Amino acid sequence: MKRVLATGESVTVDTFSLVAYEKTVTMEVVRVGGCVVMCCGGSGMYNTKLTGPGTIVIASMPPKKMKAGMVCPDQ
Repeated sequence: MKRVLATGESVTVDTFSLVAYEKTVTMEVVRVGGCVVMCCGGSGMYNTKLTGPGTIVIASMPPKKMKAGMVCPDQ
């Protein structure tokens, strides 16, 4: 998914979903919740906060989750 961020507009995404961003976009790593959320929430410990202006490209699903969701026929 491609998205254009306005000046000062921010979006927080799963770190593994980030594909690309323009050099005008500021990237910041942010902690996800408290200890219980980090250990048991299934979303990891950190996310990525992107602040515009500029274009970002994110995947709709991280590659690891996509592979886990694929079903391969038996051979």
